[in-house]
Amino acid sequence: MMAYTGGDAVNAVVAEFGHYTTRVGYAGEDHPRSIFKSNSAVLRQKNKEGKHNKGKIVNVKRDYLTRVLGDGNNNDGDWEVANIIDAATGLLYSPPSSSGSTSSFIGSSSSPGKDSSTSTSQNSNEAKKSGKNNAQDNNNPENEDDVEDDCFTLLSSYMNHAYTSALCTSPSSHPLLLVEKSYNIPPIRQKMLEICFEEHDVPAVFLARDAVTACYAVGRTTGTVVDVGHVGTVVTPVFEGYVESRGIIKCPYSACGLGMDNVVLEMMDDLYRKKKSEAGVTTNSKSGFMPLYQLRSPNHKKRRDIFHKLARLDIARICREGGEGVGVASFGYTAASGGGNTG
Repeated sequence: MMAYTGGDAVNAVVAEFGHYTTRVGYAGEDHPRSIFKSNSAVLRQKNKEGKHNKGKIVNVKRDYLTRVLGDGNNNDGDWEVANIIDAATGLLYSPPSSSGSTSSFIGSSSSPGKDSSTSTSQNSNEAKKSGKNNAQDNNNPENEDDVEDDCFTLLSSYMNHAYTSALCTSPSSHPLLLVEKSYNIPPIRQKMLEICFEEHDVPAVFLARDAVTACYAVGRTTGTVVDVGHVGTVVTPVFEGYVESRGIIKCPYSACGLGMDNVVLEMMDDLYRKKKSEAGVTTNSKSGFMPLYQLRSPNHKKRRDIFHKLARLDIARICREGGEGVGVASFGYTAASGGGNTG
């Protein structure tokens, strides 16, 4: 006799990988169990010339905003920043153009009357061709500079972190529901499934369109979903639980997220210089408030630009979400009263 179980008895894991944060939790719960940044510090394997810039990722760290990652000499060594989602496409993979450069935001020139499925089909073919070429190159043992796509390498690392550290469970114990972009292309979906089944031994996987799940969340099967993300905006029409692919409109600009963080950052720098000026401290146009790693040690030399900027943007993000008092006071900043380093 065949046995059936209700939906509540299946403790499925739900995961969504975004450009800003990755969210993981259990189906049926109101909030994710874990939310962590999609940016990570990565260290690459050295190539023939002894450089890391073209090697595959060999180490990943997530605590890179408050401390240096190098060998203890107040520098970050060969570490760099990588993201699981490509900022231009919003996908786990950025299909290369015919010229070999990374393509721009897929469908960014689309208008409401333009058939965006054509661009999706073209990108799908490009991804297939790219995958075939990569497979041929990987069979050549002399080609050591070819690198597996960072997005898929990070996907496996993030899934391992989500299961072991965030959920403290085994991937083989729960089915997985992966929330994906509504314009995701088949080659990417295939690679995601390969990673889930072959590397993590997930028993079952369902790929759900983000626009459809957004409609279901408010009890609707038909609607227009506007996704204002960290680095882009996507408008998706949904009819009776299905995405109307030809009506998807994508724009590489966002009214919040990264753009708003930069605005808050400029406002905080202006306020910092104003407070310093009132205290009689001379500043220049490039001076601004210090991130946490410098605040802990004022004599700490500036880190590489990417780490320094992300550390400052993180404080701006906290101020945007919780207010200036919440974002700044917890880091030790006080009102400027003299020539000190706090502003």
